[in-house]
Amino acid sequence: MDRYVLEKLGHRIRELESYIHMESLPVTELCYLEKDDRRYSETVFDDSGWTDLRGGQVWGGRDQVIWIRGKIRIPKAFRKKTLDLKVEAGPEESMEIKAEALLWINGTEACAFDQWHSRMRLSDEEASGTEFSIALRVWSGMNQPKQMRHFQGIWLETVHKDTEKYYYLAKILLETIQEMDQEDYRRIALIKNLDQSFNCIDYRNQGSEEFYNSIRSAYGFLKEKWKAWSMDGSGKPTVSVCGHTHIDMAWLWRLSHTADKGARSFSTVLHLMDRYPEYIFSQSSPLLYEMIGNKYPRLYERIKEKIREGRWEITGGMWVEPDTNIPGGESLVRQILYGKKYIREQFGKDTTVLWLPDVFGYSWVLPQILRKSGIRLFWTNKMSWNQYNKIPYDTFLWKGMDGSEILTQLGTCPEKNVTWGSTYNGVIAPWEVKGTWEKYQQKEINQEVLMPFGWGDGGGGPTREMLEAYEVMEDLPGIPKVSMKHIEEFAKDLEERLQNEKVPVWDGELYFEYHRGTYTSQGFVKRENRKAEVLYHDTELFASLRDILAETQKYPSKALERNWKQICTNQFHDIIPGSGIREVYEDAAESYRTIRQEGEEIRNSALDEITGAIRSLTGGVTVFNSLPWERSGYLRMDDVPLDRVLMDGEEIVQAQYYLEEGRISAEYLLYEVPSCGYKFYRWEKGNHHIHQETEMWDGKLETPYYRIRFNQYGQIAVLYDKEFKRNVLKSGGLGNELCVFEDKPHQFDAWNTEIYAYEKCHSIIDLEESVIEESGPVKTVLRFTYRFNRSRICQRVTVYQHSREIRFDTQCDWHERQALLKTGFELDIRSNNATYDIQFGNLQRPTHSNTSWDYAQFEVCAHKWADLSEGNYGVTLINDCKYGWDIKDSKMRLTLIKTSSYPDENADQGKHLFSYALLPHGSSWKEAGADRKAYEFNYPLYARRKSKNKVGYLPESFSFAGTDSKNVVMETVKKAEDGNGWILRAYECMQYRGQVKFTLGKVPVKVAECNLMEEELALIKTEGKGFSCEMTPYEIKTFKIIFEEEKKG
Repeated sequence: MDRYVLEKLGHRIRELESYIHMESLPVTELCYLEKDDRRYSETVFDDSGWTDLRGGQVWGGRDQVIWIRGKIRIPKAFRKKTLDLKVEAGPEESMEIKAEALLWINGTEACAFDQWHSRMRLSDEEASGTEFSIALRVWSGMNQPKQMRHFQGIWLETVHKDTEKYYYLAKILLETIQEMDQEDYRRIALIKNLDQSFNCIDYRNQGSEEFYNSIRSAYGFLKEKWKAWSMDGSGKPTVSVCGHTHIDMAWLWRLSHTADKGARSFSTVLHLMDRYPEYIFSQSSPLLYEMIGNKYPRLYERIKEKIREGRWEITGGMWVEPDTNIPGGESLVRQILYGKKYIREQFGKDTTVLWLPDVFGYSWVLPQILRKSGIRLFWTNKMSWNQYNKIPYDTFLWKGMDGSEILTQLGTCPEKNVTWGSTYNGVIAPWEVKGTWEKYQQKEINQEVLMPFGWGDGGGGPTREMLEAYEVMEDLPGIPKVSMKHIEEFAKDLEERLQNEKVPVWDGELYFEYHRGTYTSQGFVKRENRKAEVLYHDTELFASLRDILAETQKYPSKALERNWKQICTNQFHDIIPGSGIREVYEDAAESYRTIRQEGEEIRNSALDEITGAIRSLTGGVTVFNSLPWERSGYLRMDDVPLDRVLMDGEEIVQAQYYLEEGRISAEYLLYEVPSCGYKFYRWEKGNHHIHQETEMWDGKLETPYYRIRFNQYGQIAVLYDKEFKRNVLKSGGLGNELCVFEDKPHQFDAWNTEIYAYEKCHSIIDLEESVIEESGPVKTVLRFTYRFNRSRICQRVTVYQHSREIRFDTQCDWHERQALLKTGFELDIRSNNATYDIQFGNLQRPTHSNTSWDYAQFEVCAHKWADLSEGNYGVTLINDCKYGWDIKDSKMRLTLIKTSSYPDENADQGKHLFSYALLPHGSSWKEAGADRKAYEFNYPLYARRKSKNKVGYLPESFSFAGTDSKNVVMETVKKAEDGNGWILRAYECMQYRGQVKFTLGKVPVKVAECNLMEEELALIKTEGKGFSCEMTPYEIKTFKIIFEEEKKG
């Protein structure tokens, strides 16, 4: 019998919803203009030349804006009643998402209308007046150009509040009943109470005054019963809820659209806060607030007021919610540094929560970075989407590679009709609240979980329906207690509750078993990110060096911060992973052009000023090294003098010369360029031997290090290491085998690469050209040109006379669809683990598939290098802009290009530039210095021509900083954020423990260890031009250094 009663109640409740709005009056005084101008929101704007607007008007296309203006006149019969304004500005049956509109009432942002918000409740003041003016800015969205929108209308509606309250109460109670055990006595009583309440309704004259009076009686009856049921919450677990809207900075829309999305969502939040005093809201991403402040200053001030009241929380920790696989270590630090700085300066708040609900895996360096940045809780949702294995904990201590631990919470809110994943877009429904607790795995140590609610991805946020549901659900039988709570408060309470509990530990990276294609998709943005990180590392170092040496105050802090923020913005988790629409990457390309231009101007200015101040008796070249060790390497210069050679002391610098269009270029082999410093080389008279030749060859090549044989397809068939007397490649195996795999994931095309992609491989064997392009005392360059289907590849393979590195510089004109291009090396090496470079360190991953966890890692992320070594020999593969790898058994592969058709239909079509290098070595990668070789591959030497200067005040050679430990990398030198002193950041990279001595080029008067936010922790004793400290495995250390002239100033 229960089934029939519940069916009846469901029908009655759905019917009841149609009686909430009693009368409806169309608004007819409307006009429109298909043009965008912010002045249109002003009450006094003259719209007399606009076109009258009627229902059914067609407008839109892709990325179009329509402005609607008009007057709302309140009929006398409507005044002092509860009124809703209903807007349907752009639905379209063939499209999933409505147009999004922001409403101004009398010139003030009032509310948004979108997929989830079609009505707004007018204030008592608005409802009791005679008229008010409205302006609507309506955006069509990024739909296809020929898909048009249809304006349907705007209506003024009267609301029967008791019917509305009764509807939400009955609806939530019925949904709660459906979640309870069938024999639960409370369920039986609730069904009876709910059924009794509907029996109070007189349906004889529906819509009449008597009808609504009977609804009022039914509501009164059920309300009393509900209060009785809601009085005993003792012993129940709690689901804490907080309003939230996940707003992707760019994804299926451009970055330029995001301020408007934020304004729409935030206007709705503020509107609902005025009507629901218990409603609290949390929002991450300082960039979004900055956008709102710049474009919607009045709205921004209203947000700030709610933050001061404590009802609106700004949290999240980072400048944006970035991907954490691709960005470098310093980028992750800057995300928090600039995020926290903005929150502190604008709102006087701090944040202790890293909020990354939608990011595609989490680097093992994060726990240390978070702890050293004042973050105490990491919250994410995405790990629940794992493809093969479920993380066994939802509340745990995540142990980083250095041993740091960060309290971590995984969201457990279930998603409708999805059995395996959790969502951050909660709706506050009984099934959802119950499911959030039931999915939670650490019930024995914690009885409170967090459920963010509100529509997201494209914004939207909480709805009136959600807040009405919350009012009913705070303490109902059969489901956990529901409590509104800020995220920061939840984090603090969780930490306190767990103090005496045995909290499980996850020791290792949080590898995401999904979206593996994001390591490679949109290759150009990954290349630009790597190059920008290198550029700004070097720019900050040389700008610092210039001020320290010249005792000037020219360091361009504002310009560097502005561009660093843009680098961080482009690391958002739907930009740098490659999962956005075409326009996102057009915008990113323009952004990177500015980043590159301004960074190079600052760097070049610093290099020129330093060069100009060096004392020298002759002309020559100053070579700068941005890396923290004395370095040898290759430097190419154009337009070198016809009758001059470069001298290093009394030795002629070895060089290889080329004649190009009547000009001489040279590749110099330089030795012992000082760490974080420079060295001057003078010109002397001498003769050149031009090495310019292009010739055919027989596929065999010999260097001081290798004997190499290429097969007829340009692949390496034999690579024999003469120094270590062994083959590098497995017998019958190939090196630099370029293979194309059919990459057709069954969903999330740009995001995913599935394991079955590796089932079918097309080896690129259509070799059109194979020649020796250069050969000389420094290097030999081979040029291979391939054709594959609709694509062409030109690859220059370089071998050196003084280096074990084999370099592959590659140009692709790529026009394949849903394809994965990889290079592979089948090595004669036996190892169960490979080592991968990540931010501030490295990690090992298995080369086998013994367990489902191993099997799932068929494509992994790494940065500059990966290494496969056995006891006394190994091979490192280095690259300048790639991040996707697979190393299984003895085959090492680097993913070069991934093309997809959604959401960018032309993703990765066209030109690609990238370089990689093979570095066979004896013993381990540590002893071979493979990590340093990878840095040198990515960080160039810089040259500045110099005239003689007898009155210069700088020496011909200078090192600003270095260490006595090959296992320590000085990653960053920059001006301190407070303008007082200099920041030096270093990390341990070989899992060693011990004393490290840092040597500086000047005597410091103060050295203090800091956290990553540059807050001083302890003074360090100085020792002349240096200082020492203990460093533990993979530890990051940050120091603030002050020199004498700064102390005096």
